[in-house]
Amino acid sequence: MSDKFTLAKKTLYSKPIGVIIAGASRRPFFDEPRSLLSINNTNLINHQIKIINDLFHTPDIIFVGGYQIEKIQSSLTKPIRIGVNENYDDSSLVKTIQIGLNINILDSVLIVYGDMFFNHDIFDHLHTDTSSVIYSNKKNKKQEVGVVVNGNSVDNFSYNSKSKWAQILYLTGPELKKFKELCNKKENENLMGFEIINKMINQGGKLKAVETEAEFFIDIDTLEDYRKTKRYLSKGRVT
Repeated sequence: MSDKFTLAKKTLYSKPIGVIIAGASRRPFFDEPRSLLSINNTNLINHQIKIINDLFHTPDIIFVGGYQIEKIQSSLTKPIRIGVNENYDDSSLVKTIQIGLNINILDSVLIVYGDMFFNHDIFDHLHTDTSSVIYSNKKNKKQEVGVVVNGNSVDNFSYNSKSKWAQILYLTGPELKKFKELCNKKENENLMGFEIINKMINQGGKLKAVETEAEFFIDIDTLEDYRKTKRYLSKGRVT
C-alpha cells in the first residue's frame, strides 16, 4: 500500500474512533486462539491492528479476549487496550462486544470480529459519517450471515441473502446508543451479533450498506479457512 493511499485514508478517517476487536472464543479445530494464527511474519491480531492503524487516525483499539488472553497480550507489537470476557466458554460473542462497548469512550465505534482476515481494501468505500455495515456479493458461502440490501440501506440480516456480511460494523450516533443498550440487556447476552443488529434495525436504527470489492477476506472458522488464507498469502497478494 502506497504512502499516498495511507495519507488519503488517514485524512478521510481523521474522526476519533473506537475499534473493538472481539476475539474471546475458542474453536475445537485449533490448539491456540485464532488471533495467534501465523499471518506472514506476524499473527492475525497484529495484522488486524496494523491495517487499522494504517487507515484510521489514532484509533482507540480495544481487543476483548478470553481464551489464552495472556498469551495474546504478550504477542502484541503495538499498545492497545485490553478487555477480558472471563466466561468465554459459556457466553456468546454479544457478551464480548458488550465488554468492549462498555470500555469504549468515543462517539463512534468500528466492531471487527477477531477471526477475520482482511486487508486495507475492505475499507475502500467506508465513510464515517453514518452507521454502516460492509458486505460482499463475491462471498457466497451459504452458512454465512447475509445482508438484505434495499438501495443503499440494510433491511435486515438473514442467512438466505446472497449478499454476505464481512463481519465489520461501524456505529455512530443513535445506532451506537441503541446497539449498546441492547447488548447490555441480560435477555440478549446469548444472541448472535447479527440478531442484535436486527433488533436495533427493528427499533428504528438505520444502517448504510457498503459493498466491498476487496480481493480476499475470510472469517477463519475452520482449518480449511486457514489453509485458504495461507494459499492466498503465499502469492504475495496483500494490499
